[in-house]
Amino acid sequence: METQGVKLTIKYNKKHLNSCHLHTKSTTFDACPSNQLQNVGTVWGRNIANNTIMASISFRIKGKSEDAPILVRFRPTRELEFSGITRFKINPENWDAKLGFPLERKNSLQKLSTELRTLKENILAKYKHDCTKVKVDKAWLEKILDVKPEVEIISYGPSDLFLEYFDFYLDARSTDIGYRALQKFNVVKNYLVLYQNQTKEVLKVSEFGFVVSEKFTKVMLQNGYAINTTTNAIKFLKMICKHARMHGISTKSDLYEVKAKNHKVMWPYLSFSDLEKIAKTEYPTDYLQNVADWLIISCNTGQRISDFMKFTKSMIYKDHNIEGIQLYIDIIQVKTETSVSIPIVAEVQEILDKREGEFPRPISDQKYNTYIKIVCKIAGITEMIKGTKNNPESNRNVTGIFPKYELVSSHIGRRSFATNYYMSGRYNISDIMEITGHSSERTFLLYINKNKKNGARRFLSTYNEHRKTIGL
Repeated sequence: METQGVKLTIKYNKKHLNSCHLHTKSTTFDACPSNQLQNVGTVWGRNIANNTIMASISFRIKGKSEDAPILVRFRPTRELEFSGITRFKINPENWDAKLGFPLERKNSLQKLSTELRTLKENILAKYKHDCTKVKVDKAWLEKILDVKPEVEIISYGPSDLFLEYFDFYLDARSTDIGYRALQKFNVVKNYLVLYQNQTKEVLKVSEFGFVVSEKFTKVMLQNGYAINTTTNAIKFLKMICKHARMHGISTKSDLYEVKAKNHKVMWPYLSFSDLEKIAKTEYPTDYLQNVADWLIISCNTGQRISDFMKFTKSMIYKDHNIEGIQLYIDIIQVKTETSVSIPIVAEVQEILDKREGEFPRPISDQKYNTYIKIVCKIAGITEMIKGTKNNPESNRNVTGIFPKYELVSSHIGRRSFATNYYMSGRYNISDIMEITGHSSERTFLLYINKNKKNGARRFLSTYNEHRKTIGL
């Protein structure tokens, strides 16, 4: 019978006469033992005893679709070449055509690279075992690949489905986002679920652009969510899309056209005169006095409830300087893990003195938010102002004109500290930011609802003081 040719590399070194080596770009190992090679010529090739067989395996992709199948090409000899489709697929943007392998620099593709190397080794190992026993042809290769039309092709790398990529994103950032940030991400994820349920669409990262963002906004507003809640959610979704692009997923060309601008909201704060009223008021119960003290402390330390509610006497330390002894508290903020040093000002010291150096009793966030409204109402913080508060029936925020005490929440202490001391014009903004932990001046100024008149007022105040000092 006619035999198939085999590529030969003659090895004259005696050390190599007892083995036949298979070589690939990344794999080299013993193939057919020399005592079996006498049969090769009568089975499917000519007699190649005392020589070596050079077999090669390479990979390529088929087509340019986002889920291009990966094909394997096996060449046991120069004359023979078989190709077969593997069970893997990949986005062509993640494929290195020169190396015939996924881009190694992307961590999300490392598993695929490992699978392909394993497949290469399996084919060569099977070839080593079968080369003298059976006919090696396309059917032989396809049997190893064992890919049937009804078998789903495995896709490696992150999924293009938005909800699935959301999980990939959270897993990728599991070591650098805190618990509260994770909660916010999961809230946005629930908004996506709402969108998909109401539109009957399965949203992909690659589809998120101007049109989808407009539809998303419409769904959110129809369900009673505030415009700023919707805007912040879109910002999160854009950030995830940009992360996906870095991991090989195509994004819409108009992604940058998606605008997510917050609408200005005037958040209330407690002025120095409001705080004086709260401090001088007598409350009917001990638990309300406890809350009032915490409110004064929060408005004079600039910290979130997750931080100030953990203040204890043991955290206070003394600092000796040219002005005498000053008391401070050093903390690492829970939300941002920012290290800040907080001076104990007179208003806080008065509370510590009457409590024999102890801070008020800690209570839950929920109770604190409920009780401070009662405290402010008793203290006469009843000015009618524009603001936003939660409607318990719809569980959505509504905007209107309300008594100021109805709009206070645990965050008002931090905002009051930043606003009061900045607006006074006597304190350096960078010093205030070091205490609050704000990382940028822009964020700080947005945080305190700064307007153009504030700067003019501070300038005029400083100007008038300067004129007095020079006798004008």
